[in-house]
Amino acid sequence: MSKPLDHTLASADAHISDNDPKRSEAKAKDETQAFSKTEQSPLASHKPPPAKAGITFAAQDNLPKLPIPDLEGSCRKYIEALDPLQTA
Repeated sequence: MSKPLDHTLASADAHISDNDPKRSEAKAKDETQAFSKTEQSPLASHKPPPAKAGITFAAQDNLPKLPIPDLEGSCRKYIEALDPLQTA
């Protein structure tokens, strides 16, 4: 028969002594501080490589500006496009 979780945790805590030199908070803190900041948090010091300028957007400034369609016309076209889906 299985035991309730709180009973299992209480019995596990009883086996771990606060005076155990191998498992103390001070020992854990000392072990953690033995590592450098870079070793403790390796992703914090990571910097992505510099981006190289590509040809994808090289002519972006030379392209003509496209007109923005009016909202009413865009909504009308959208509703017309949805009409076959609603009647099917």
